[in-house]
Amino acid sequence: MTTLLQDLRFALRQIRRSPGFTIAAVLILALGIAANVIVFGVLQAIILQPINVPRPDRVVTFSHVNHGYPEFSWPEVRDVRDDNTVFSAVAAESMSVFGLDNNGFTQPVWGEEVSGQYFEVVGIKPALGRLLTRADDDHPGASQAVVISWPAWKSLFASDPGVVGKTIRINKHPYTIVGVTQVRISGQATPGVPVLDTSTFPDGVAHQFTATANGAGTYTIGPFALRQLGTFHDVVSDAATGISTEISYEGVGDFSTGVDRTSETVARGEEAKFEVTFKSLSGFAGAVKAAVPDLSRITGATASWSSPAVTVPSGELAVTTVPSGDSTSVGLTIKTSSATPPGTYKINVQGANGSVTHTAPSEIELTVKE
Repeated sequence: MTTLLQDLRFALRQIRRSPGFTIAAVLILALGIAANVIVFGVLQAIILQPINVPRPDRVVTFSHVNHGYPEFSWPEVRDVRDDNTVFSAVAAESMSVFGLDNNGFTQPVWGEEVSGQYFEVVGIKPALGRLLTRADDDHPGASQAVVISWPAWKSLFASDPGVVGKTIRINKHPYTIVGVTQVRISGQATPGVPVLDTSTFPDGVAHQFTATANGAGTYTIGPFALRQLGTFHDVVSDAATGISTEISYEGVGDFSTGVDRTSETVARGEEAKFEVTFKSLSGFAGAVKAAVPDLSRITGATASWSSPAVTVPSGELAVTTVPSGDSTSVGLTIKTSSATPPGTYKINVQGANGSVTHTAPSEIELTVKE
């Protein structure tokens, strides 16, 4: 112990004699430690942490025996995909910078060239359209198809719900957009601590999702397929610090509203029956509120819906569910009374989801006779 104290006293005297050398040594040590921390954080997030795919314990990466890194030609990938008896799917990917022609200008964007089973391997689903499949690989020249990410759809294509099917130019070559990936909410929080996301859907229903920040403090919640129109509002809370972040983003999909015919004639006190169809567009799925807002102009008339069977006076709404990629038809009955004056009335039928309302393409003309 005595020798250690003598060494410390000697070191302190040397530091006082050469302050410039001391400062330089401390700075070099600080930079070296900081660089190691940053490198380890990157390795922890990219290599040491499990990859963000379903069942990561069942995903492997191929490497060459000779040079140790995963670089293969397409014929090699195809041979492994077609001839192996172990893996359910084999995918290849290569990240690069591409030139995207947008509004008359070419801008650099990061992207990945992937084989057809890539999305199957990583477990991503489409929010709009479709993703690439093995069929996109199995013909000469491969597929001139592109899938864009949710952030790219928001920032580069202005959240256009009709973006699927459009042609864009990448590196001066035409590609057709076939789909948009699901939305992911990513951020920074306390490493290893749960993160709680409270998402309020456009219909007002709140849902909670939990994730845990990895060793580098990053987290990802999702991906989600947003099948409701309107604005989703999320509050993400760090359980360690209590700090919250608010995020808002728009839902996708759309729906149309239509009626089976545009005119009907009844006597006072009789009923007029119509079939109203709500059709899913671009993958929409959600609750649609049906209404007859003009009914108050017809004295003594009431409206009811076959599903659900409720009376709908002016301004009151009935709710039906439209499944994704399908249509739902409900019966609308407008009943007149002895107090209903004779005449021809124009009626609009509407469907609403969140803040979005669609009116049927044609008005209904209801003629009431004596």
